[in-house]
Amino acid sequence: LRGNSSDACEVRDLCRHGGICISTDSGPICECRNSDYEGEFCEKDKAPSEAVFRGTEFLSYDLSQTGGEPIVSAQDTITLYFKTRQPNGLLFYTGEGSDYLNVAIKEGCLSLTMGLANGKQEMQIKPNKVRFDDNQWHKVSVHRRIQEISAITSFCRLSAVVDGVYADHSHIAGKFTMLSSGRLYVGGSINTRALPGARVHNNFVGCMRKVLPTWNAKKDGNISFKFRTNEPYGLILFNSGKPPRTDLFAVEIYNGQIYIQIDLGAGPSKQRGSKKRINDGAWHNVTFRRVGRDAQMSVDGLKTDFKAMGKNSKGSATLELDSNLYIGGLGPPFSDVPVPAGLWTAALHQGFVGCFKDLVLNNEPIDVASFATEQDF
Repeated sequence: LRGNSSDACEVRDLCRHGGICISTDSGPICECRNSDYEGEFCEKDKAPSEAVFRGTEFLSYDLSQTGGEPIVSAQDTITLYFKTRQPNGLLFYTGEGSDYLNVAIKEGCLSLTMGLANGKQEMQIKPNKVRFDDNQWHKVSVHRRIQEISAITSFCRLSAVVDGVYADHSHIAGKFTMLSSGRLYVGGSINTRALPGARVHNNFVGCMRKVLPTWNAKKDGNISFKFRTNEPYGLILFNSGKPPRTDLFAVEIYNGQIYIQIDLGAGPSKQRGSKKRINDGAWHNVTFRRVGRDAQMSVDGLKTDFKAMGKNSKGSATLELDSNLYIGGLGPPFSDVPVPAGLWTAALHQGFVGCFKDLVLNNEPIDVASFATEQDF
């Protein structure tokens, strides 16, 4: 409750560009609903989320130049949006040595090549009477995942989807356990034709946005965010595996306390992270880290260590999250997503009501506002 009855927003609304004024004891604050603006009063132009490539520009990151080691993982998911009039151009490349993933537009279609140790895969999405160089926005999602079959043999699945409709997939077996990546290029490189798996010689010409990975936390991972609410119940985050696995990661507020529920396939573990009610309208900072079964939850600096093992101490130590990460609840059209009975707010369809910001997945900031704008949330 505020200490006085006057509404600061009625006296003086300083929010610009459609910002929503909220009265607090310390004065009015602005929630910037228009994703093109930011700042205390939504007065600043926000950096555009789209990148324009003219054939000479590209984005790159090379871990060898910073003394870092290549990133190794058992699975990767890359999602990007592009539009172009040109039939050929490199969209995305990542790799190290004989490991690589090369995604390009070739003759107006999607071309994808992958190398993994001594194995190679190649696919092309070429729909009948449909081209992707039509200057319209197209969404590309590429997923690769390694599954160990035995001590000496693994199985790698590779799939690609364009606009959620046009898809292809392949697989390969071999002696490999992880994927290695030390270099990353978006939109081109200094010498595109020399990149492993290259099927085009040109850099990309057009626009691109949202080159973002999903949260891959199979063996380890971290996630952090900030929120504020006055409501005692609400589902903040939800991410699950695909049946028959029961893998799950979720964050909920129940009776004014914040809980994390995690299931590595051997049964759920639930941990409370707060010692006092957090539905007080103030901003709270939540961080979760996990390596194998060892997990740590931090709420406003208060750290809680726990084991994510369910009822079986010898069960899985991996977290297989294959579905989307949901923020704020599971309302239509996602209300049919299966949820465990112990995740109370999800079972009761109680979505989060409040403010949410600064989402970071595996140390990578995620622009939640622009995703919400695109999806008409």
